[in-house]
Amino acid sequence: MQNRVPDGYEDGDKVNVSLRPESAEAADYEVVPVEHYGMAMLRGMGWKEGEGIGKTFKQDVKPLEQKLRPKGLGLGADRSAINDLEPQKPCRPLKPGDKPEEESKGLGTGSAVLIQSGAHKELYGKVEGLDADNCRAMVKLAIGGKVVTVSQFALRLVNSTEYNKYAKDLSRLSKAEPQKQQQDVKEEQRRERSQDREQRRQGDEETREQRRNGHSSSKEKRHRPRSPEKEKEKKRQKQDEQSWLHRDLRVRFIDKRYKGGKYYNSKVIVTVHFYGICVVLFVMVLSVS
Repeated sequence: MQNRVPDGYEDGDKVNVSLRPESAEAADYEVVPVEHYGMAMLRGMGWKEGEGIGKTFKQDVKPLEQKLRPKGLGLGADRSAINDLEPQKPCRPLKPGDKPEEESKGLGTGSAVLIQSGAHKELYGKVEGLDADNCRAMVKLAIGGKVVTVSQFALRLVNSTEYNKYAKDLSRLSKAEPQKQQQDVKEEQRRERSQDREQRRQGDEETREQRRNGHSSSKEKRHRPRSPEKEKEKKRQKQDEQSWLHRDLRVRFIDKRYKGGKYYNSKVIVTVHFYGICVVLFVMVLSVS
């Protein structure tokens, strides 16, 4: 035993307290790190570093180290978004005559970024400030000069070459419009097919009811062709009834190409609405210093 007194110094009746070590105090426990204390307990139970444990299949199992998530990144978020904020190394050697690209030093004030999601998606800007507690960044947009607040995980660092080439290129934004228009056309066609099926179903029910009551004259009148002017007027009135626009409704301007994107993402108030055409009033936000 480690604290055993050598033979001959004590007998069974008398105990020499001076040969015993002093009792441990709270300060002694604070000096020893808790991980060293745990390792000493494991070694006392027969554990050896690098040697497997178990009776049948001894394996040296490495402990699972949990990685803390950064602030603002919840459990359902994609951890791969962190890689976009880290500086990237060049993937190929430079050719003769090529100039080395400016290496990014990480996300910080003055960094050129591309917004990848949210209301300002596909827009370039420069970081004006960072909110470390909420993991958000204040970005000044290259188009319009508006300062917006977005999540740091929605940003992608870009070099100065890409920023100078695409930051104020409006044609790049217009390339995404055809896809959106195709989706709108498909949605409109699907809605029209649904309305046609509903009209046919109602027509079949009316036909069965008329046959049941014997009103053949009303059936012939229903199949009588209508004038084109009445058809257009009825269709226009139907569209006006189904429209969600109304007076004093506050909406957001989403056309990126109108006036060079000057009014993009601005709030407006509908003042007049008539047959699919509306007059809006822009809401001006004044900051008082």
